[in-house]
Amino acid sequence: MAWKETAVGHNGKGVDCSNFTGFVYNQGFGIRLNTDVRKQSEQDRAEETGGRAVRLHRVDLPRASRTGSGRSGVATCSSFGG
Repeated sequence: MAWKETAVGHNGKGVDCSNFTGFVYNQGFGIRLNTDVRKQSEQDRAEETGGRAVRLHRVDLPRASRTGSGRSGVATCSSFGG
């Protein structure tokens, strides 16, 4: 398996938000999400461990309010409700 180039310009090991979300849903609910961040954000169906299709509903997280530095914080993870 080849590592994908990251935003910082180099490849590396680790878990990003989409990997973590996929792991939690697989372990907790038996639902296999795609772990590619773009594909996961657009995913509207997934498969349970037994092969049954599950419809996904996107839940957008609210954006954080402006910080003291004048920059706005941004929520980076997507959540899915079944």
